[in-house]
Amino acid sequence: MCVLFATAKKKVMKIGQLIVYLKDSVKMLKLLLKEEINMVDMYVVLVINKRRTIDQVPAQWRDLVKADLTAIGVDGYGDQL
Repeated sequence: MCVLFATAKKKVMKIGQLIVYLKDSVKMLKLLLKEEINMVDMYVVLVINKRRTIDQVPAQWRDLVKADLTAIGVDGYGDQL
């Protein structure tokens, strides 16, 4: 019974994490569509939150993202400089 409860609890945690991820994704999409945030800002936020690394940022925005990250004291992997 304990194993079954622990497995169920893990699944609930994963579902909760998925819901949070989806809510964040929808918020980001709404901001992009309203043009309240641009692609560089989006990638900066993703790197800061360790959802992406600088290596995963498209080449056309990589230099701008890297410059913004350096300006706020964060490296390309979301860690403090």
